[in-house]
Amino acid sequence: MIGESMERPLTLSVFLQDLEFSRVEITEEVSLSIAGKLFHSQQRVLHTLSALSSLPFNQCWALYDHGFLSASSLFRLTLHERARVEEGRLALKRLPPEIFGSVRNPFDVKRRYVDSWWKPVEKLPLKATCCLMYKTGRRKEYCYTCPKLTKQEREKAASSFQQQYGVRKPW
Repeated sequence: MIGESMERPLTLSVFLQDLEFSRVEITEEVSLSIAGKLFHSQQRVLHTLSALSSLPFNQCWALYDHGFLSASSLFRLTLHERARVEEGRLALKRLPPEIFGSVRNPFDVKRRYVDSWWKPVEKLPLKATCCLMYKTGRRKEYCYTCPKLTKQEREKAASSFQQQYGVRKPW
């Protein structure tokens, strides 16, 4: 079984035991140590996912970045909460790529934006990589923020969504 090969479960108490401290200042070195342990465990999961799905390992990592986009845009977060999410994303962006077992940091992506389909003055961030949701059978087309969509395909999707959900163009 996949979980049987793992040492012990990764928890904060394991971090604290391994770091052997009761009270210590959280320095950059301590933060890197904690991040290294956390992402090392994630590497094992992602290598397994990559092997089972035949997705490239780096694409599996790139899907993590989408979690930050979802947290910022899908949940009704206050400005303060959005700032905290963005702070976390920027902290991850500064980590060395070796922590991820990769040649590049999967969170260090140049963000691109497109107009939303329901409110054209609002910008939506494109995903760093395709999430492959269209292959699950739950949807038959790419997501609106998929980087695989061309500008024309995205405009067609916007028009379709507007008709489907009754959104009128304000322009």
